[in-house]
Amino acid sequence: MKSLITLMTLTLSTATFACPEISGLYSCRSGSHVSEKEITKTDLGYHIVSDGIEFTYMTDGNTYDVEANDSVKDGKVKSYCKDNKLIVDFKATILYEGAEIARQTSITEYVPAKENLIITTKTKMKGLPMPVLKLNCTRL
Repeated sequence: MKSLITLMTLTLSTATFACPEISGLYSCRSGSHVSEKEITKTDLGYHIVSDGIEFTYMTDGNTYDVEANDSVKDGKVKSYCKDNKLIVDFKATILYEGAEIARQTSITEYVPAKENLIITTKTKMKGLPMPVLKLNCTRL
């Protein structure tokens, strides 16, 4: 039993070991779009507040359900770290006034850039690629 607990502890601690240290408060910009992000690295992943909306990402590579709301249902998210990047893989059915309008898949990468951060999101709606969103984030 003790070896199982030790193995679980090692697995959890190594799940975030290879993850970049990107904790901080950032002002992110893409063209005229400005966004504020507060990122906190935790023992299990990251807690991100993006323009007042909170997200918790477990970087263990497992897939988790996303709570349904007025905008999404059947959501799934998988987060992991690779090559000094936080990668978030998101899939969901997008709703508008209760009606299903599209199936969305997106991959977001958080990449440290010296003291700053670059966030890139590649999205497909109904299987068609959307313009890539690239945010250049400056640490505040």
